[in-house]
Amino acid sequence: MQSLILLLPLLLLTLTARPAQQDTLGALAAPYDYNLVRYEVSTLTEKLSFRLLAPLRGDAPSEQVGRDEVTRFFQLRADAGRARRERDAAVALGQAREATAPIEARLAALEREMEAARPRVEYLLERDVRQALIRQGLGSSVLGTPVLFPPVQVHFASLPNVLIVSPRDRIQLQRTFLLDAGLSLAQMERMEGQVARDGLSGLVERVGGIATYPAIIPDSARLGPTLTTSAHEWTHHFLAFQPLGRAYWSNETMTTINETVADAVGREIGQDALRTYAPQSAGPASSTQTGGQAAEAPRDAFSFSREMRATRLQTDTLLAQGKVDEAERYMEERRQFLAEHGYYIRKLNQAYFAFHGTYADSPASASPIGGPPIGAQLAAVRARSASLAEFLRTMAAVGSVDDYNRLLIRMGVQ
Repeated sequence: MQSLILLLPLLLLTLTARPAQQDTLGALAAPYDYNLVRYEVSTLTEKLSFRLLAPLRGDAPSEQVGRDEVTRFFQLRADAGRARRERDAAVALGQAREATAPIEARLAALEREMEAARPRVEYLLERDVRQALIRQGLGSSVLGTPVLFPPVQVHFASLPNVLIVSPRDRIQLQRTFLLDAGLSLAQMERMEGQVARDGLSGLVERVGGIATYPAIIPDSARLGPTLTTSAHEWTHHFLAFQPLGRAYWSNETMTTINETVADAVGREIGQDALRTYAPQSAGPASSTQTGGQAAEAPRDAFSFSREMRATRLQTDTLLAQGKVDEAERYMEERRQFLAEHGYYIRKLNQAYFAFHGTYADSPASASPIGGPPIGAQLAAVRARSASLAEFLRTMAAVGSVDDYNRLLIRMGVQ
């Protein structure tokens, strides 16, 4: 109950985080606008009801019982994914309705079972992530009881889409509009075409996670990514009360720092929480301590990261030279090249890089402040920090690019 009382400031933050859009782009996105108010009201009502009724249900499962319930849920999710692929294959092969009906019935049964278990599994995963955060020193003690603020709150749902807008002559996250999850391809392309007619670069993409409160977590992810994403979004909730979070929208650099810090914390906490389920499957505590990069493929093997990084750098070079049309032709050629190697990107343009480049350890990123990439800099700050808690609290105090540069100098990071 206490955790729900603390929702109000985060709810207000969610609903006021971005400026109102009152121009042609806003009018374009308005018919497909994702209704955050409806989401907040319905989700908070459900969570409040679940917790109010918890004492009547005797909801105090042992650690092992809770882990078994969560494991069962994610097995159901995997079974449902296989059923969907089986159904889609049957439809693609032109099989009769009678052949697909048993698959549809099995899928419907799985979805009903998952929906019935979902509120409790959300509650159990919130507990797991909260315990991992406290173990890592990010809680506080009140009368001898460990307390975490803000509380961890997650909700499994289909993620919204987002319309990303960038200028054509440079890569910059200029505008974003949160859109309904059920957009058709035709609707996406119609919006992107209108953005292009306005002389801008546009892209509609599915978001990977969203820091509403409770955070929307993909309803198709495996256990490990679910724990990581939950911790990532909690980090945004935590930073919302700190200078770093308040500066999120001030410029591209601060956006990138925010996302990269949340990514680093999410990975470490996700691995910590996952060890309680499958100790043998949890890898190193944090890839940020080795630069946040996956091991590079041999030079004679195809590497998506290497090719995407090269694409981003060459695109930046062409745009800096004022060769906008040439840069766009180049990106389309590279999109086709990546598809030939099994990496399918619907549209590769300035908006794509503006969106995906906010994660500094993404191959789509380029450092917006010069010098070493932000990902490598933050990995060095993490390596020089005595704990994850110290790292997060140090970064939380950074409210501007000048603050960030002073921090790097103070910590001896180049």
